[in-house]
Amino acid sequence: MRASIVDLRYKTNDILKALDRNESVTVLYHGKVKGIIKPAREKLFLKVKDHPVRQDKLVNDWR
Repeated sequence: MRASIVDLRYKTNDILKALDRNESVTVLYHGKVKGIIKPAREKLFLKVKDHPVRQDKLVNDWR
């Protein structure tokens, strides 16, 4: 999605919806690209016991 500075002010809801759809928003100022807003990623945290490296170590320890 492309949005001007005016769009950031008046169409904020549409921009946030685009980010919810994992779309990047290119911000334009006087027709020139000033920046890109990318959707935030949620960090994936694994429990230590579920980590793949830990699983391999457990299997090797049993042998």
